[in-house]
Amino acid sequence: MVVPRGSRSMTVPAVTTVCEESPLHTELALQYAKTGDASAGAEGVRITYISAGRRRTLDFDLRVLLCAPGDTERCRETYEVLRTRSDDG
Repeated sequence: MVVPRGSRSMTVPAVTTVCEESPLHTELALQYAKTGDASAGAEGVRITYISAGRRRTLDFDLRVLLCAPGDTERCRETYEVLRTRSDDG
């Protein structure tokens, strides 16, 4: 579930497929969509799950920006800021 800063949690369908156990990798697939014509984004991803009867939560610091066709300058500036931060180490 994507939880933008200051927004409410969303209820999403439960995943009931048991994954193959492997010490080599963990898979996580995320799909994003926006409902309007404006740019949209999220500051993180929160995953809540139940395993062996225990409820657990994982928070990922992951910035997502979905750019509207007319908003390319703002999106380019955001990308440049983020790229510069990651280059700084």
